[in-house]
Amino acid sequence: MTSQTKHLIAIVVLLIVAIALGAAYYFRSAEGLQYTIPLFEEEVDLLEPDVEDDLSQEPVVEEERAPSIYPSYSFIATPDTTRPGVPFGNGTGVQIVDDAIVTVHSENRALYVTRHQLIDDEVVAQSTELSYEGSWSTPGALSESDESLVFLYLTDKGMYTRMSDDGGLSWNEPVRVGENPVGPATPSACLWHEDGELRSLIAWVAPPQSGDGGPVYVGEWDGEGWEVVEVGDFSYASSPSLDCDEGQQSIVLRVAAEAGSTSEIDLYFARRDAAGNWPEPEYVFAGADPHLAVCDEQYWIGYHHRGYSYASSQDAGESWEKTSISTTSKFGSISCDGDVVVTSWGLWPTLRQANERDPDTRQLSAQVSFDNGETWQSWAPVGEETGHGTASSDVVEGAIVLFWRSPEGVHVATY
Repeated sequence: MTSQTKHLIAIVVLLIVAIALGAAYYFRSAEGLQYTIPLFEEEVDLLEPDVEDDLSQEPVVEEERAPSIYPSYSFIATPDTTRPGVPFGNGTGVQIVDDAIVTVHSENRALYVTRHQLIDDEVVAQSTELSYEGSWSTPGALSESDESLVFLYLTDKGMYTRMSDDGGLSWNEPVRVGENPVGPATPSACLWHEDGELRSLIAWVAPPQSGDGGPVYVGEWDGEGWEVVEVGDFSYASSPSLDCDEGQQSIVLRVAAEAGSTSEIDLYFARRDAAGNWPEPEYVFAGADPHLAVCDEQYWIGYHHRGYSYASSQDAGESWEKTSISTTSKFGSISCDGDVVVTSWGLWPTLRQANERDPDTRQLSAQVSFDNGETWQSWAPVGEETGHGTASSDVVEGAIVLFWRSPEGVHVATY
């Protein structure tokens, strides 16, 4: 028997085992999964201060394990892409739903939800165009719970939601939940089940001027409709990020001292009380562009402060332990499930290129922990390739997925 034949038999055996264990286990196997949906637009970066000093700390990292790429293919929803987009870092554009990966993006002024499934050793992408009121739309934020999905997005007619109860195969009619903000809305969404009933929270900012922050609004789905309230007494806030489950609903947001100021940019945190009311958010530490993830009693925030950093709390946000990655990194995300944590960020060769947000020299870097942040493994999803954007992430039962803008389009990779 030749070595080639033995290699082929080994691959077949691995595939049979993967199918027997289920798609979620296959996604996290050494084979990995990676492919591209072409898009060509830069994501919008919010205003933040430039810094020159280096206060970074080296996190504890295990030996690097670069996942192999299998399979690889390109996908595009429409041939002529003129106005594509990807979600902001404070929300997410990807969710693992049962045996599929679901992504959202805008392309040619259209909104698309795409289900990616591994069928007979090939990734099959089923894309659904979502209709909306208005002449343009942003890709918004996506969240999932037990095959139910909520999607919050902005058009020139206002803020809208769509919901799905079959993993993104079909969607209800658009529901308008707010006015059209002048500046970036930076939406976020979360979904959970409580006493067998579907519940959801959505959040966005309503800036009165282009590029500014504004008041933060949170809407709650009670099974019949949305009730919207303002959270915090802030005239200039942005980038709210939500995390929800049956035991907790929390929010972190960025607050500046006054409109247009870059001298004082801080993060504020609030956890909803047992009666369902939001307390006044409280200052936690200096930072911008937050992304919140909560797993059991562990709270995580990925954020920017003198480069990309992440912080963890084991007392529901009362105290935080911070880790700085690098001053030449920005725009990160963080997700967790149980003891599995993934965090990703954009990385530049120099501080000058990072402060200029040079898209051509930016790389995508990530770390994965399987022991709740005690140790970390480095992950370079596309090696040393440059031109890659901010990634959304999701973790479900150990399966890890990233979704971001690449030079070829929108990229999906699993670990």
